[in-house]
Amino acid sequence: MSKSQSFLIRDNFIEKATYIARIAPAMYVDEYDDIALVDCGLPADTFNVLIPKTNNPDRLHSVLARKVSYFNQKNYPMSLWVWEDTYAESLYPLIRNMGLTGDEVNLGMVAALDERPPANRAIEDFTIHRVRQPEDYHLFADVLATLFGSSPEAQQVRRYYEIVGSLQRPDDSLQLYLGRYGGQVVSTGAIFYGAESAGIYDIATREGMRGRGFGSAMFQHLLNRIRESPARTAVLQASPDGIDIYKRAGFQEVCTVQVFENRHLLTILG
Repeated sequence: MSKSQSFLIRDNFIEKATYIARIAPAMYVDEYDDIALVDCGLPADTFNVLIPKTNNPDRLHSVLARKVSYFNQKNYPMSLWVWEDTYAESLYPLIRNMGLTGDEVNLGMVAALDERPPANRAIEDFTIHRVRQPEDYHLFADVLATLFGSSPEAQQVRRYYEIVGSLQRPDDSLQLYLGRYGGQVVSTGAIFYGAESAGIYDIATREGMRGRGFGSAMFQHLLNRIRESPARTAVLQASPDGIDIYKRAGFQEVCTVQVFENRHLLTILG
C-alpha cells in the first residue's frame, strides 16, 4: 500500500465532507490534527462523519471517544471512516465499546492522469449535464435516495441536497452531474476538486436501470472532465464488485477504507 496515495484519497474525502458544512448555516465542522468531524445538522449517517487523521493510538482513543459521544448525545446517526494507515488493531475494542459496528469496506484507488484516457462508450439517447438549477438538486438527490430504499436515511439525503441547492457556493470545487436516458434521470455522479487531487463520488444508477452501462458512461464522463482540468491525479473509493471498470481506466488499488456506524441509534431512529 502506498501511504502517500492513501492520504490523497483520505484528504480529498475530508475536503469534500467539510466543503458544504463550512458554508451551510446549520452545519458544523470541527477539524484539527487528529480528526475531522462533520455535523450536517440532520440525522443522516451519510453526511455526519468522523475521519481520523492520526495513527497514534493513544491520541486517537481519547479524541474518538469524545467525538462519537458528541453524536450519541444528539441522537444523531454517524459514520466513522478509517483508512488503513490511521488504524491500529488496538482500536477494535474501543470501537466495539462505543457501540460502533462495521457497515462496509471500500477500496481506495488512484490514477495518474498523464496515462491514456479510457475509450468512450456511447449509449444512444443517454446524455449527461451539470447540476445547476434548484430542480436539478432534487433529481440528483432522488437517485441517491433510492440506494437507501424506504429507510429514514433516504429522506435525509433529499433534505441535505435541498440545502446544498440553496447555498451560494464560493467556487466550483464540487460539481454534480445527472445522466438522462429517454428524458428520465437515471444516474448521478460528482467530482470534488481538492488541493492535491480530484475525487470521483456518488456514481449511482436508479434501480431498474442498472446493468445497462449508465454508471460506466457516467464514470468516463467524470474522468474526462477531470482530464480537462488542471488536476493531475484522480481518486475514488470503490465497492469490491466495481473495481474492474476503474482498473481498466488506469486506477490502482492503494488502500482499504473501513466504515463503522453507531448502528444502535440507527435501529432506534429507524
